[in-house]
Formats: sequence, structure tokens, C-alpha cells
Amino acid sequence: MLARSVKKFGLHLGALTFLARSRKSKYIFIVSPVRSRSTLLNHLLATNKYFLSIGETSNEYKSQLNLAQLVFLNIWRNKKFASSNHYFVEQTTANENLPNLSLLKSNNSKFVILLRDPKESVKSMLALAEKKSGWDEQKCISYYNNRLTFIKSTVLTKIDRDKFVVIESKSLIDKTGKTLDKIKRRLKLPGSFSENYNIHPFTGKKGDSNAQIFSGKILNQPQSYAITLELDYNLSYSLFGDIIQFEENLRSLNPASNL
Repeated sequence: MLARSVKKFGLHLGALTFLARSRKSKYIFIVSPVRSRSTLLNHLLATNKYFLSIGETSNEYKSQLNLAQLVFLNIWRNKKFASSNHYFVEQTTANENLPNLSLLKSNNSKFVILLRDPKESVKSMLALAEKKSGWDEQKCISYYNNRLTFIKSTVLTKIDRDKFVVIESKSLIDKTGKTLDKIKRRLKLPGSFSENYNIHPFTGKKGDSNAQIFSGKILNQPQSYAITLELDYNLSYSLFGDIIQFEENLRSLNPASNL
């Protein structure tokens, strides 16, 4: 009990120490539904020497103190000096993670919106539910639709258009290099990314825990699920298509960013 209290006090003290620093730091938020390969993207972003990550924290970013905690924990757990050029990566899969977008807008934050085909997403959720406890198809669809509604009506409308990029999960597997290059160009990021990534202390413990995440590279192996879907996905595909089309419209307005 005492050790836990001391640790908690240390975390809060560290957060206060890093409060001022957090206002000068830079952030990358991966925004996606679960089972969209956001854990894989997190590992790929961490191949850049200017990026630090501790995996998905499930934190709610309500105040500057939450960002200060992210900075502190990244430097502490990675045991690495972070300059003003470094970005701290966070992976968010719930609407509750981002209750205060105004905070993030004022704190040098950029966003990678990662979307996976609705039916593929739900099948992957149901396959995971079989291993753990679970969600049925209706609950999966409701979560997916709520998540994309939040992205469409909140993230896309409140974040400056040069601060986010939308990518499809499939392209992360099929066109990894081009997709990483697109993220770099659109968000004007330093350094370079690699298709081969390191295994971290958080690998398999936070986010995706499947064996494939331990490979350290992209495995272009189609996943097949012996799962039959029975419900209506019209709304899901409409939301998915609207967000992808929004991205296409941005590209047509600024073709120089796609070179």
C-alpha cells in the first residue's frame, strides 16, 4: 500500500515538473476504432528517431496535466532524452480519450485518423470477443458507428485541416511505405519511418496482443474469420465513405501535399 502511494506521488510530482514542458512538446494522436491496426501504426511511427511511445494508455486528455503525464511517462519509460523536435505518440480508440480537442489544438498536436472496412472491423472485434468476453454483433456495430460519428462530426470539423490525415488500414498493409510517406508529407513530420519496427516493453501488453505484432515487420497475410454477419451495415459504410471522401476532397484542394 505504501509502495503504491509513493509511486502515485512520484507520478504526480513528475507530471507537475513536466507541466511547463508539456506546453512546448509535440504530439501525434492516432484516432481510430479498435481492431483497425492502430497498434501496428503506433509501432511504425516509433521507428522514427523523433518519435517516442509507450503504447496505448487509455488516458482521457482533459487538461494540461494529462499531457504532462504523457511526456513524463514517455521519457521515464523510454529512458531517452527528448528534445523540442520529438513527438509523443498516443493511440486512442474511445471517444472518451479526447474530451477536450481545444486543449490539443493549442498544444502542437497532429492526428492520424485510421479507418478499417466496417465488416472487417466487426469480424475482428467478434473474433477477439470469442477469446475474451464479449460483444455481440450489434454492440460492435454500435461502437463502430459511434466512433466514426465522433471522428466525422468532431475531429474533422474542429481540427485544422493541415493537422490531420486520414488513412485506410488496408493501405497500411498493402502500401506501407507509401502510406508512411503520406503521413510524413501531409503532417510535415521530421525524420523517416521504417517498415521494420522494434519490439517494445509494451508490445503485446497494450493494444493488439496477437502473435503477429511480435514479428517486427508487416505480415501481408489475409485474415479470414469463420464469422457470419447478419445485421445491416449501410450506416457504417456511409460514415466510412464520408470520411474517406473528406480526405479525397482535401487532397484535390491541395495537390502539392500529395507529391
